[in-house]
This record gives sequence, structure tokens and C-alpha cells, in this order.
Amino acid sequence: MKSKRGAMELSAESVIWLWRLIPLSILIIFFFAIAVVYLSAEINTKEMQKDIIRETVLECLSTFPGKIASEKITKEILQDCYRDPTWGYQITLKEYETKKSLAQAKVMTRQQETDLEICTTKPEVACSTQEVYTLYDNNQQGWLIFEFITQN
Repeated sequence: MKSKRGAMELSAESVIWLWRLIPLSILIIFFFAIAVVYLSAEINTKEMQKDIIRETVLECLSTFPGKIASEKITKEILQDCYRDPTWGYQITLKEYETKKSLAQAKVMTRQQETDLEICTTKPEVACSTQEVYTLYDNNQQGWLIFEFITQN
């Protein structure tokens, strides 16, 4: 009979440990699943790269925070501000109300210039546009339009 009681005690103790291990197993599986999802996530840095280019160029063109000098919008000055062979960008300064173009400059390869024209039809190229309100020259209001192009 001793062996039967010992077997019963062992199985009762096993059931108690089983109930203790179930929540621990669920936690381990949960953390493992989170780690797999996090590590397999695709990190898109294109938006950050566009923000870096925009802020670098704005700083380069600025005479005062929020105010730029329109005469600085030249290819040579922009190339000194920011140049990356994988990214092309075009900047256009326009009047606030009429949206009349006042100045424009491009920093891109010939291929990027061609691709920018037909950007929507080429899936291997990513293009986007950002408009930034700015003051220019004698506190005139305007829009600084950034057009970006890069490979997908």
C-alpha cells in the first residue's frame, strides 16, 4: 500500500507543479512571440531621411530661424548643404498666395531627373513632395516645396 500512496502523492504533486508551469509557459511564449515580431519588422528609414535632408537644407538656406534667403537656392549651395547619390531632391520657392515660382534648384543625377518626371509609373522609384511654409527675403510669405526621389 505504501507504493500506492507514494504514487498518489507524486501524481498530486505533479498536478500542482503543472498548474504552476502553465502561466510560466504562457509568459515565455508571449515574450518569444513579441521578440519574433519585433525582429522581423521592416524598418522604413525613408521618412527619417527626407526629414534630415529637409532640415539640413532649411538650416543651410536660413538667414534667421523660419526665414530663408531666396538667392541661396542654387545648385551649388544645395550641393554643399546635402548630397547623397542615393537621394535626389528639388527645391522650389513659391509665393504664398499665387504659388508663382520664384526660385528652383535640383540636386540629383540625370537618371533621377528623368525618373522624377515619370515617377508614378516606375515602381522601383519612390517619390514624394513636402511643402513648408517659410518667410523669405523681406519677410514675404512663401512655400518651399521639396520633391524627393530615391530607389525603392
